[in-house]
Amino acid sequence: MVHITIGNGTGSGRARPVLLENWNQTTGAVSVVTYTSCDSVDLYVNSTKIGTKKLSDFAKNGIMQWTGVPYEAGVIRAVGMKDGKEVATDSIKTVGAPAKIVLKPDRTTLYADGNDASCIEVDIADADNNLVVTGNNTVQFDMTGPGRNVGIASGDFSSNEPFKATSRKAYQGRALIVIQSSLTPGTINVTVKSPGLAPATLALNTQKQ
Repeated sequence: MVHITIGNGTGSGRARPVLLENWNQTTGAVSVVTYTSCDSVDLYVNSTKIGTKKLSDFAKNGIMQWTGVPYEAGVIRAVGMKDGKEVATDSIKTVGAPAKIVLKPDRTTLYADGNDASCIEVDIADADNNLVVTGNNTVQFDMTGPGRNVGIASGDFSSNEPFKATSRKAYQGRALIVIQSSLTPGTINVTVKSPGLAPATLALNTQKQ
């Protein structure tokens, strides 16, 4: 296993990610953290190898701190090595400005039993569908059909916005909508919008068990 994130810390277990999934910077050097169970990790910025760190130097927790990594738009990649062979990779890449909403339901077919539900992840994405983790746009959703709104959340524990609502400010580029079926089979249509972003639609089918 290898995981890469932008963060700070000393490799002592206190590394704090500041951008979880995007490699975005204006200029200068960046701090990077890699977590691994491999023998060593090679770090690349696009095609340039930045260096190698050995797990044995971080035996207590497997957390490797890379400071002064030169920023360059594109992809930063961690390659986990074991016995001299590549066994795991992880990468993060540059993303563009928020451009659209992307919906990721955990399921699109529900039982019409009044209990079944779909959890719909709402992502703030760039033009290429990449998650923009700095996106804090307010999303608004509407639904029609045989279902009901259970709630909307974002994972932001500091927010006092109500869960039983139809709008929410995204947190780290995401929000979550939960839709529950009724006792009537049919199609539940969900539309999610945000000012300045291309909207997204989704159809959930409900059927008798």
